[in-house]
Amino acid sequence: MMRIKIGGDAIKNISAWNLELIKSPDNFGGKIKDNNIITTDFPEEDGEVIYMPPTPKQEAFDYTVTLAFHNTTEKPSVKINAFVNQLIGKVLVVYNDYKGVQLECRYKGYKGGELYKNTNVATFDLIFRVSEPNKIIYY
Repeated sequence: MMRIKIGGDAIKNISAWNLELIKSPDNFGGKIKDNNIITTDFPEEDGEVIYMPPTPKQEAFDYTVTLAFHNTTEKPSVKINAFVNQLIGKVLVVYNDYKGVQLECRYKGYKGGELYKNTNVATFDLIFRVSEPNKIIYY
């Protein structure tokens, strides 16, 4: 199950938009910013000398989920476009209950997937930008 809070709206299950979560990453950032790591390579020594602060800063990252739309009466293109337009420019909180993670993010992009012939089923990817990985909550 996946839920989304759009701006100041209430938290909604994505099924409210006739969506289902198909795939989501297991990676929730955690990459350390390169400017936190200072290395010195002395020519007369093997390897290098490295310094990393005790609490290094993390890089922002993209979080991409694959969703499926299904509705017996409405065309996927119209409904998916309406859903995506609600996300643009707002702070979002994505609750991925399958992975036990809550991410504060913003909508970054959309990538079309497949439209299944003679059905009203379509898959697509949503790309969210997690700019503050220190705000991730695991539950």
